[in-house]
Amino acid sequence: MRFFQGHTAPVRCLAFSADGEWLASGGDDRLVILREAGTGESRTDLAGHNDWVRALAFSADGERLASAGWDDCVRIWSVATGNELRRIGGFAGGAWAVAYAPDSKMLAAGGGDGTVIFLRSPNDESPLSLRGHRQPVNGLAFSADGRRLASASHDKSVRLWETAWGREVKAIDRQANWLRTVAFSPDSRLLAFAGDDGGVVVWDLVEDEERACLRGHTARIGQVTFSPDGRTLLSVGWDATVRVWNVAAASEEAAFQWEIGRVLAVAVAPDGMTAAAGGDDGTVVVWDLD
Repeated sequence: MRFFQGHTAPVRCLAFSADGEWLASGGDDRLVILREAGTGESRTDLAGHNDWVRALAFSADGERLASAGWDDCVRIWSVATGNELRRIGGFAGGAWAVAYAPDSKMLAAGGGDGTVIFLRSPNDESPLSLRGHRQPVNGLAFSADGRRLASASHDKSVRLWETAWGREVKAIDRQANWLRTVAFSPDSRLLAFAGDDGGVVVWDLVEDEERACLRGHTARIGQVTFSPDGRTLLSVGWDATVRVWNVAAASEEAAFQWEIGRVLAVAVAPDGMTAAAGGDDGTVVVWDLD
């Protein structure tokens, strides 16, 4: 287990590069830190946001890192040099979420006004505006084939979009509280989402029904993510815990508490061997899942 320092405020977001070499973190100190995932060394500080950094995403080719901030913009950084390559502005109410598609070309970002901005290529100057949510979009995820995009919002709904046309194809609108996070399983059959009621909903997209609601957290959930093999699901919460779930059995396998305050972010390395969690006190914890 390793504890990485560097942030002076809560860590809101984490992302591993596709090759597992790099770990990026962002937080309320307006800073993005890029470091070697294994050792925490070779650290690069990416400074540019003027407000909280809310979300991070690496392109699958490992060349770019996208960061979304409450300064109403998404910034695209070169992983190799740390230079800012592009700035996408105009997010009313801040940029809350960001996700790269598996092809490394398509990029989606969620705004505080409920709009999802969808770029079809890195140099797209006329991105689509996907409208359907009524409140901030706090979570985004692409399916493994890149054909679908899922969005989760404070309006208590999850929406599925067809990326070819930017068309909404489904809305799951049965929650009682704000949603903060959404994730596809690796085979894209399942969708996990969670928020302020403390439960993780696992939705079967083929059967179009709730498969399970995983209960264990005693406060709102900040983020969920699947392991690369799809067998486990990780969730982190404002109850200061990280929980690991067996997806098939819909049961809790482990719970961790490291005294880092509320746990706001989680990410799993591409090899499925390690995971990282970000805490309220600015600490990033990296641990072995096995």
